[in-house]
Amino acid sequence: MKIGKPVLRLNNFEFIVFLGIVMTPWGVFRGTREEFLKYISVKKNKKNLELLEQSLVNLVDQEYIAVCEDGKHVIIYIREKIEEEMNIGPKMIKRCRDIAKKNNKTFDKTIQLMKVWLAIQICYKNQPFTSTRLEELTNLSSYQIREAIKLLENEGDIFKTSRVGNYMYCQGKNVDLCPWW
Repeated sequence: MKIGKPVLRLNNFEFIVFLGIVMTPWGVFRGTREEFLKYISVKKNKKNLELLEQSLVNLVDQEYIAVCEDGKHVIIYIREKIEEEMNIGPKMIKRCRDIAKKNNKTFDKTIQLMKVWLAIQICYKNQPFTSTRLEELTNLSSYQIREAIKLLENEGDIFKTSRVGNYMYCQGKNVDLCPWW
């Protein structure tokens, strides 16, 4: 599936819901809301059901998805094709989960890793780029971005960054993406 800049600015729960729909076969989910929470590996409780409901409303309002009620079942599908192209798939999501788990990080860190990785892919076309640019794209803090870059770069096979500028002034970073991602 291809996604782009606007999706990276979604809050974490909306981002998880959107990714869940993206990862379903043909971008369509049919089942109960409780089944959807199970599908995206989120505990079923009142708070998460409310968050899911609000996320669905927000994603529909932003025209990312459409939702149809069918009795107690819901049909959710991708509605808008996003212009900026980004590759995302199950391997990337699994890789971010594994990195977070290996470093004893929370599930929110998985989302941060994914947002930063996708933002770096967007910025790859216009190098050098700054942390400020990544903040604009992801809606994450500079600390969250630095920590995510460090974790991703320490893997050794995702990307490598290098500073651009002289020893007194850094103009940004260049990135070399590994070809298999």
